[in-house]
Amino acid sequence: MKNNWFTLGAKFMLVFIVIVFVILMSILVTLGMTRASSFDNDNDIHCLAEVVYFEARGEEFIGQLAVAVVVMNRVKNDEYPDNVCDVAHQGLYHKNGVPVRHKCSFSYWCDGKKEIITDMDAWLRAVAVTQMVLSGITLESVSDATHYHANYVNPFWSKDAELVDQIGRHKFYSRRK
Repeated sequence: MKNNWFTLGAKFMLVFIVIVFVILMSILVTLGMTRASSFDNDNDIHCLAEVVYFEARGEEFIGQLAVAVVVMNRVKNDEYPDNVCDVAHQGLYHKNGVPVRHKCSFSYWCDGKKEIITDMDAWLRAVAVTQMVLSGITLESVSDATHYHANYVNPFWSKDAELVDQIGRHKFYSRRK
């Protein structure tokens, strides 16, 4: 009984610390005062925040963090482009530079809709999550994941991948099976 209380208390403390960090990062972003030296450029922040915003803005913090970690896992993997924006926008393109519909690594990029940010609070949360991940924060349960999908779809590639976690409405996979 005592052990369960400690575990529950530790979880609440971790959640509290993360929430405080996200709030502080959001304030810094709003004031335009933050720029970590480990970031390659503002494009990395924008592209990763874009993935988090359009792919996971309805998820809890931990789900947004997991999506961002997957993008960074791809950046570090030799099978994918070596920068955040190229990973975020990877897919097939028409000769005129427009993505082929439904032929992208991340569905938001080639769903035929314009990427318009309409929820500023959600955008600031996505930027805060992005900055955390770009500064090295990761999530152990998805540390090997290079793929994910919403739990209401069943993509062809999932049969050849190892499910490593389900967080919120997303399932996360490693390509090793």
